[in-house]
Amino acid sequence: MAARTVTLDIAKPDRAAVEMAVSVLTGGGLVVYPSDTVYGIVCPAAMQHSVRRVNRLKGYTEERPFIMLVPSVEAAASFITPVPGAEDLMKTHWPGSVTLVFPASDRAPAWVCAEDGTVALRVPPDPLSGMLLESVMPLLTTSANIRGRDDPLALEEVSLKLASGVDLMLNAGKLPKRKPSTMIRLNADGVEEVIRP
Repeated sequence: MAARTVTLDIAKPDRAAVEMAVSVLTGGGLVVYPSDTVYGIVCPAAMQHSVRRVNRLKGYTEERPFIMLVPSVEAAASFITPVPGAEDLMKTHWPGSVTLVFPASDRAPAWVCAEDGTVALRVPPDPLSGMLLESVMPLLTTSANIRGRDDPLALEEVSLKLASGVDLMLNAGKLPKRKPSTMIRLNADGVEEVIRP
């Protein structure tokens, strides 16, 4: 059975629907939501058991790095190790659909970091993500699909297995087709590398 579904306007999210999602998230639950690119799953990044649920739902047998959402450059700074050019890169690309990968600080949850000690961060530009981040920060996000399947642009495209494994789904109708977020990595020497154009 699929999770409870609430309809909202992605351009002007209803406060009651957002509060319902916040209640689920603060309890460690999982929410399918319309992100600024595709329908995604979001959960509290600080709660390891929630992140493990996401891994299992997507069909991964081991923990893997996901993207963390934060509300601002200032919030992101506490999760990264300062490297040359980091602040300029963040101010240039955020808010926006660009994910930046930096060496992680000790404050970044180990279960969302990559094996090389990096963490992927983004300040999303859409109102819904911003409203969620006002109450729950940082958030973990990933596309609401099973491993190997297409990213969903409508709630109807989310598999029943995944839909029955989350706690709430926010429906904003069909999303326009967009490219996945660009990923740029900045190493300890301040050298940029585009991971995903």
